[in-house]
Amino acid sequence: MQLNFLNLLAAAAFAVSVNMPVAAGRALEADHMDVFAARGVSHHNMLSKKSNIQRRLARRASCRATVVPTSSSTSATPTSTQAPETTSTPPADTYTPPADTYTPPAETYSAPAQTTTASSGGQGTGYSGTATYFFQNGVAGACGNVNSDDAFIVAIPYALWGDQNSRSDNCGKTVTMCNDKTGSCIDATVADLCPTCVGDYSIDLSQGLYNALAAGADGVFQTTYYLH
Repeated sequence: MQLNFLNLLAAAAFAVSVNMPVAAGRALEADHMDVFAARGVSHHNMLSKKSNIQRRLARRASCRATVVPTSSSTSATPTSTQAPETTSTPPADTYTPPADTYTPPAETYSAPAQTTTASSGGQGTGYSGTATYFFQNGVAGACGNVNSDDAFIVAIPYALWGDQNSRSDNCGKTVTMCNDKTGSCIDATVADLCPTCVGDYSIDLSQGLYNALAAGADGVFQTTYYLH
C-alpha cells in the first residue's frame, strides 16, 4: 500500500513537472521527502526515492534542454527581377523626297495666220502685180476708216477703185493676198487707195500684212490676189 502511494506521488510529480521549471521540481521533491518522513518511510527508502526523483528530473531537464525549436517558416516572397519591357521606339523616317522642280515650258503656241493657197477657180477675180507696204499713221484711209499698222488691210490701185471722186464700191471687201514665191495666202480687207502704185494691179499692204506674207522679201514681192 505504501509503495502504491509512493508510485502515485511520483507519477503526479512527473505529470506536473512536464510543464514546470527545474526549480519548481526541486521544491516538489522536498515536499515529497517531507511526506515520506511523516509516513515513517525509512531513510534508506527515502534516499532511494530521492535518487529516482532526481534522475527523472535530470532526464526531464536534459530533454527540455535538447528540444529542437519548432521551425518557423520565414521564406520571403520572391521578388521578380524580370528586366523591364523594352520601350525603344525606332527613329521616325525623316527622308524627304526632293521637291519637284520641273516647270513645264510656257505655252508659246500661236495660231497661224489665216492662209489659203491660190488656185485658178473659186477665189473670185484674180490680179497679179507687185506688193509693197505703207503706214497708216493714224489717219483714216480713203474708205473713211482708221486702222492700226498691224491690221491686215490693203490699198488698191486706181484700176480697182473706180470713180476717184467717190468712195469705192470695193471698200470693205475681202481680198485674198498670195505670195507667188511661197504660195502662202492671207485674207485682208480693202481700206484705202494707192495713188502711187506702179502698174495697173500693183497693191499696197499694211506693215502687219506685209511682214506676215513677204517671208523676208526686202520691200517688194510678186503677188497674185483675189477680190471677193
